Amino acid sequence: FPTRRSSDLVNPDHTESIRPGMLTINLTGSTITDTSAISTITITSIDGKRAYRVNPFQSFDVDEGQYTVIAQKLPAGTTLPAGTTISQAGVISLSTSSNDNLLSLPDFEMGIDTVNVVYNTSSTHNLLMRQITRKLHVKSTLTGVDLSKVESVIMTITGIASQKQIDGKVINGKSHKISSIMDISKDGVFETDFHILGTDSSTVQNIII
Repeated sequence: FPTRRSSDLVNPDHTESIRPGMLTINLTGSTITDTSAISTITITSIDGKRAYRVNPFQSFDVDEGQYTVIAQKLPAGTTLPAGTTISQAGVISLSTSSNDNLLSLPDFEMGIDTVNVVYNTSSTHNLLMRQITRKLHVKSTLTGVDLSKVESVIMTITGIASQKQIDGKVINGKSHKISSIMDISKDGVFETDFHILGTDSSTVQNIII
């Protein structure tokens, strides 16, 4: 690296920075109103050799170079299903069970972009957050049966996608399904919400009750 000069960066606590660059990632465009929502940011060098886990809106030291920035925002108390992966290219992949069933997702946001960190330079990058899930609300009424003998209703929706790019494009592939067990009211009404990455346009969607 070039010889350090008296104009080199200092940390927020006024100590000398030992890294060649300082970066701040601001998250913009969020529609999640939960004030307790948890935001995390991972920046990974293009060659995959360096990775940092950082907080939004806070300056941090980072080695010079080009990085992929991926941010995630989840409402408090929620997590992504076990087995969910997010690639450096920004592809979200959900794990399926042996019968191709997917788990319902929380309502969450993500953002992805690339940034260049320059030696002895403090910079700020605004990262646009995008809604990742589609909310599917289903409400219906069960008729023609003795409701006193119905404990619950199982609803399965087929033709659901298990992969999506953070920038919004659904990746078509093998058709999956998602199920929910719902209570039924005394008047036969049942309803539920599904949060899914999207539907697979290469196949047909069906609702089975």
